[in-house]
Amino acid sequence: MWIHKKRCTAETDGTVMNIQGKGSEGLTVITVEYEVKNQKYQIKESIKLKSTVIRIGFYL
Repeated sequence: MWIHKKRCTAETDGTVMNIQGKGSEGLTVITVEYEVKNQKYQIKESIKLKSTVIRIGFYL
């Protein structure tokens, strides 16, 4: 069964309510709350953060 959803075509501001790390795999769950037409919504998304080494200066 296919569910037809309207495409999001507008922007709104949101507030990060929670950021929760999920172990050594680097997965993080972020919870965001936003409001559209006086209706509040809260979504949770899993994201993977990737760290990189920042090198400053010269190596001898």
